[in-house]
Amino acid sequence: MIFTQIRACGIAIVLLLLLGNLPAGAQTTVIVQDGQARATIFIAPDASAQEKLAAQELQSHLQRMSDATLSIITNATEGTGVPIYVGKAAPQPDLKKIEDKSKDKAALRVHVSPKMIQLVGNSDDGTLNAVYELLDQLGVRWFLPEEIGLDVPKARTVTVKQQDFVDAPSFRGRHLQAVGNAEWERRMRLGGMDAGAHGLGAKF
Repeated sequence: MIFTQIRACGIAIVLLLLLGNLPAGAQTTVIVQDGQARATIFIAPDASAQEKLAAQELQSHLQRMSDATLSIITNATEGTGVPIYVGKAAPQPDLKKIEDKSKDKAALRVHVSPKMIQLVGNSDDGTLNAVYELLDQLGVRWFLPEEIGLDVPKARTVTVKQQDFVDAPSFRGRHLQAVGNAEWERRMRLGGMDAGAHGLGAKF
């Protein structure tokens, strides 16, 4: 009997931890349901290399999570389900919201409504960061460089909290020495001003 109670208590604690980031009554948008894509990723026809990378990062991590592959397309008339706009493909980027918070190129906006998702930034770096912010909200973690450090939770149905979230780095420079893995550094949103070792930087 006591073990049954302990197990029930443990399950309740886990559920509380999983739901802790969602306020009461939080609305969500479904992008994968029962292993089937319910969204399409859109990039602009003239998307930059980083915008294409951002779309691919979103696609590949969601595929690991749910086994569903969201299409990446440029023609808005061909998509199905909820459109996920990356970078300048976004119809309502409202970049002023980002600039009002910070002019840092790494600043981002994650806008999720019932009808669409927009992942944008002050620059292509910011757009990439918006994708990583969304993946972080879904539980993806990059604890270490390479495959050994990647942790992607499994979920046959993937929902995203409806929000209009704007964020920016707290520090102008975000660097770790001797890591030597550009992919991991990008996913950890490192970058910005490089003062060089112990320097304070030219514009300090």
